Amino acid sequence: MSITAKAALIRSLALMQGKSLPDILRRSRVHRSVFYRVVRGERTSARVNRILARELGITLGTLRRLGKERGA
Repeated sequence: MSITAKAALIRSLALMQGKSLPDILRRSRVHRSVFYRVVRGERTSARVNRILARELGITLGTLRRLGKERGA
């Protein structure tokens, strides 16, 4: 799964719960570039993982497994 597909999935999950990704990141004080580097796997962050789990109910591990299942 490409970063674009992962980002779209994260945005969709946020919108389904009535939230927006920019609002989540602003409230959590995480810069967007850091967030996307973690999602891409270029960096690790327990904090970003906790934010995803708390706000959207998905973990980085789940997101990465979805990517592997799709053959990325």
